[in-house]
Amino acid sequence: MPPAHYTLKIESFSRFCELLEKTGLVKYESDAFASAGYNWKLVLYPSGNVKRDGSDHISLYLAIAEPNAIPPGSQVDVILKFFVFDHLRDEYLTIPGSRIYYSTDDNMRRYHSLKTENGFDQLISLKMFNDSSNGYPFDDCCALGAEVHVIKYEEKQVCDYQSKLENLNENFCKVGGYMKRII
Repeated sequence: MPPAHYTLKIESFSRFCELLEKTGLVKYESDAFASAGYNWKLVLYPSGNVKRDGSDHISLYLAIAEPNAIPPGSQVDVILKFFVFDHLRDEYLTIPGSRIYYSTDDNMRRYHSLKTENGFDQLISLKMFNDSSNGYPFDDCCALGAEVHVIKYEEKQVCDYQSKLENLNENFCKVGGYMKRII
């Protein structure tokens, strides 16, 4: 199944890498796309993000396009998945996010004013990606994508049992070992 929110199709991956190198860039940032009330962008390092130990790998991140969209002290929790299209099998390899803050959901990622980007320093090795038997680039074309679902937390309901008991006692009295309701 294709990514629900964004797909980046690169018609000539080798030419794409050459152009980045020629211009002195190490990464590509996609156009912004909207999902769940926020604008996002894919950030791709086709030769790896060496500052984060991504050498010899493709590094892929999802960044919030407008960092000021998350006020200081706030956070946005998302379920995040990345996709790489396999042309031979005609399907997407799905790569879920990783565990954060001891969450039980392995796909959850947290964004806040100081953390505006999440993803993989080593999404897939360049050796594996460029191996034609894997089908990721086919005729030098490839497709990468992302799905992002914001987790909305409902206001928590807190029950104060002490006040419930006090209210209960106002309407009841104990008679002969039984609680009787006063009407």
